[in-house]
Amino acid sequence: MRGASAGMTSPTTYGTADLVQQAQDLLNRIRQDVASASAAVRSVAAELPVGAETVVQAVDDVTRQTNDALTQIQVLIDEPGVPDDLVRAGAVWAGPIQEAVTTVKAAMNPSELAGARLWKGLAGSAYNATLLPQANALTTIADACADINKALNDLAGAIHQFWVATIVALLGLAAAAGAFAVAVFASAAGAAIGAAALTFVAAIATYYGATAVASATIDGAVTSTKAVIQNRLGNNTGFPEGHWPQSTAVTGHASFADDSRPSDWQLVE
Repeated sequence: MRGASAGMTSPTTYGTADLVQQAQDLLNRIRQDVASASAAVRSVAAELPVGAETVVQAVDDVTRQTNDALTQIQVLIDEPGVPDDLVRAGAVWAGPIQEAVTTVKAAMNPSELAGARLWKGLAGSAYNATLLPQANALTTIADACADINKALNDLAGAIHQFWVATIVALLGLAAAAGAFAVAVFASAAGAAIGAAALTFVAAIATYYGATAVASATIDGAVTSTKAVIQNRLGNNTGFPEGHWPQSTAVTGHASFADDSRPSDWQLVE
């Protein structure tokens, strides 16, 4: 992957768009089956036995409940989330950003820095004294990069699993819609049509139950991801007093203002 470390694992590719398209196809099929069954019942309503209005009402109720359920899922299909984008964003945190931080931290070794070895006096001591705090601050940033990457990948996986669960629920509803349509077209008896409608209503309830669990799971994942990112970006553990560790020293005189007085900045050969 572009910008990733040489040894990094390739990011997961979910291909959730295929699941979303499958959901759309199932939704269209369910809507068509129910609409066809409803139209068929209405076309023969006058020929049905006494009490046919009850059958028509039952079919109308099935149509309404189906449309309500499909309208809700259509909203999600229109804005399905893109797990692969989250994975790519996480790879940037775990790749270029974390790489840059780690590289700078590795260079903050007193034995490797000429300035740390040669710079003497109060200013030099102040500089050396802040190398470790600055390295700790960089560790905090690097850890945040790893945690944010994990949080984004966890959310990506949760979105994908939501659509897997939704497809399973829609497959069950599609099978029930197909059976309902077959029962309507195969029967001229109002009672049989009414029974088929009741069976389909039960299938709609099952569908709602399955999607409710999937929705609760994805809501929890979103909340968790948001909390992780906020906490990591707001973590000032490695930043004393909330800012980057500063290498400053207070001298007892103004060396630069008076050249006759010795400076605390000494560079030794």
